[in-house]
Amino acid sequence: MQVRCATDDDVDEIRKLLDLSKLPSKDLDQHIDNFILISDQTGVIGVGGLELYADTALLRSVAVTHAYRNQGLGKKIFQLLESNALAAGISCLYLLTESSEIYFKQLGFSVISREKAPHSIKNTEQFKGLCPSSAIVMRYRLAAK
Repeated sequence: MQVRCATDDDVDEIRKLLDLSKLPSKDLDQHIDNFILISDQTGVIGVGGLELYADTALLRSVAVTHAYRNQGLGKKIFQLLESNALAAGISCLYLLTESSEIYFKQLGFSVISREKAPHSIKNTEQFKGLCPSSAIVMRYRLAAK
């Protein structure tokens, strides 16, 4: 397995994984520079990304192919993104989810009301329409390790 930063050349393959995982991919190419992927000889098997906004970021599109689930790859991707966020001066991560609330609570995220999300997050394509208004908003406070 190889872990690396995503490039423009990876967009189509990442989009396929996100579509299979029923995650939004419409604006993927706008944020590809802040995506990490894990691949094997078959191609991309895991992915996750950030949208950076001053001292906050939107965690998005964490997905692992079905064959590789429950092996810790999602957590590994999250930890790498967390390190990248800390290095970029991010103090809080936010995410929107319809189906992974329990998983992200286990990683330390807490549910917040949509109204408590900062303007920078409310202004993202994900928040404004790519994710349904029924999606749960979660927050994770970063701490230097």
